[in-house]
Amino acid sequence: MYYTSLESYVYKLLHSIQKIKPEHLAFEEIAKKLDIELEYWNRSSEAVINGNKGLILLNQSLSKKEQNFEFGHELAHVLMDCGQQYGMPDLFREYQEWKADSFALHFCVPTFMLEDLDIPHDIYKATRLVQKIFNVTTEVAIKRLKQLENKRQEEIILEEIRRKSTERDRILNLWY
Repeated sequence: MYYTSLESYVYKLLHSIQKIKPEHLAFEEIAKKLDIELEYWNRSSEAVINGNKGLILLNQSLSKKEQNFEFGHELAHVLMDCGQQYGMPDLFREYQEWKADSFALHFCVPTFMLEDLDIPHDIYKATRLVQKIFNVTTEVAIKRLKQLENKRQEEIILEEIRRKSTERDRILNLWY
């Protein structure tokens, strides 16, 4: 299976800190490994970047599963964004938020780990499995399972296109 640039980025990031199994994905440990300060407070989660030092502030009233996603979202801001969002054009800020959500989905349920699972065909069972293994919400589990299914369908279609293209080229070569 091919990896998108985001999937490759998450793969390299997690491997660089020896986090290669679902049980290694405790966000507190990851923050330490990445030298990012992690604190809890009573407000909305956010990331603060001061020079090359990152601070993630997580809302302490969220469940651990919700904090897991929030950590991934805020980590994206620390690792991938430049500057503060205050005063930034709305469309660019929305883009950064969309990108951070995408990163969080792939960070919390990495494709390279998801591929290794024996995922049941029943969506309810598959969702529960992903929730349990990766400690994520139902919403995150369903989104990642849908993404994986779309990716697999895309690969089937691309393989069929390659096969037909090869056959077409073979036939055309007979004429020339």
